[in-house]
Amino acid sequence: MSPEKYIRTRARTLPIGTCYINPDWEESGFATIFMSRRHINGNITHAAYLVDIFCLGLKESYWVFNQDALDYKDFIEKQLQGNPHGFSLMKADYVLLHNIIFGAIEYAGELGFLPHKSFETTKYILEEDDDHVKLLDLTFGYKGKPLFISSPERPAEKNRVLACLEKNPGSGNYYYIVDTDAPEFFEKEEEKEREKANYHDPEVKRGLIKDFIARVEGPAVAMFENIGKIKEMVNLTDTIFFEYMASDDDLVEASKIIENLFDFGISDEIFSDEMLAGKSLVPHDPREIRLQAERLYTLCMDGHTAEGLRQARAMMDKYPGFPVFEFMYMRFLEHKEGMIKLMPKLEKCVIQNPGYHPLGLMFAFSFLLNKPEDVSRQMDDSLHLKTVYPHRKTFCKEEVLLYLRVLTANYNNALKFEFIEIMFSYMEYNFPGVMPEHQVISAKLYKIPLVMEWCKSWMESEMK
Repeated sequence: MSPEKYIRTRARTLPIGTCYINPDWEESGFATIFMSRRHINGNITHAAYLVDIFCLGLKESYWVFNQDALDYKDFIEKQLQGNPHGFSLMKADYVLLHNIIFGAIEYAGELGFLPHKSFETTKYILEEDDDHVKLLDLTFGYKGKPLFISSPERPAEKNRVLACLEKNPGSGNYYYIVDTDAPEFFEKEEEKEREKANYHDPEVKRGLIKDFIARVEGPAVAMFENIGKIKEMVNLTDTIFFEYMASDDDLVEASKIIENLFDFGISDEIFSDEMLAGKSLVPHDPREIRLQAERLYTLCMDGHTAEGLRQARAMMDKYPGFPVFEFMYMRFLEHKEGMIKLMPKLEKCVIQNPGYHPLGLMFAFSFLLNKPEDVSRQMDDSLHLKTVYPHRKTFCKEEVLLYLRVLTANYNNALKFEFIEIMFSYMEYNFPGVMPEHQVISAKLYKIPLVMEWCKSWMESEMK
């Protein structure tokens, strides 16, 4: 039986494996989805789907049949690390991915666009689109209209799509932009929304505040049941904070400080030479040190904690003079135990590895989480990257992410959330994709208690 025939007739009998999607699929309008099935022999048949949720539906897909599990693991790890900005995929529930793919295909079909011909085979790696799969309430198109984002490298597609859109839904009833203009387009649309909302209208303000209080005081499962609900809460929290709580003077002050703290470049490397440095009495190949460290990093990012702990310990024994392996061991321990519990172990690591700053930053972060009341609102200059490494103008992503975690915890303890927001905005504008979305969302959720306190105080003053 040919692989294609097997997929068409038997793939749906195989158990579904881990599914992945890009975290910004809703904002960008493009979902890159990876779906897999596991054979009885342990091998993997998998497929990838490129979905345009704003207009064209399923643009492309492909399948790989009966691949060795280790080869598939290597493939996924490359996808997780493949973007030069450090952009990563996230694990996702199959039901969500199913609804995205078939919902986008249905939306595009109403406009006259068919799914890519490859879907004739790859649809069988998905479950059948029937009542057995829960229907989710997803939105397709952009603000009620199709949005076609064209690539200058595909002029034939542009002509074909625009001709179709002119017929249905017709002139003036769709958006069209070139992909290079997308950031500016979305920024302008957000500005229009803010102006349209008129947040300082008394009724609008009262409605937002009541909605926020109701969400926070309601069941936690309703507020955090899926990534969409979490993002709604983040957006509502941000709106109240920026429109009613943060002053222009505070934001200007924060901008000046953050620009000074982040006056450096970010390389595409996972680890810098300084992070990989060490001393050894036995001969070693620096390339091997980098290779093994990056391999452990991939295991960590993919959530293989138990295996990562085992392999990190093996590298610590093999290369005792290279603290990067102790650093990675602590990263795996963080996944297992949580950063708060690691403070005593990290303190010991710092004493044993004086001058190895990544472990110092990890310890500082754990300390800030454990003892927020004991920490000054002004972080010591010794923790700033430019102080730690005065001779360097560029840092690797891992160093910067550690730095961001320490700064975020410090500003959170000091209730200086305007600094956190300006820091994230600066990073996204100057180094797009470096910060994982989950790290941004988690930090933004820290504002909820402060915003809740302000909202209740405002409501009380209104009632007097």
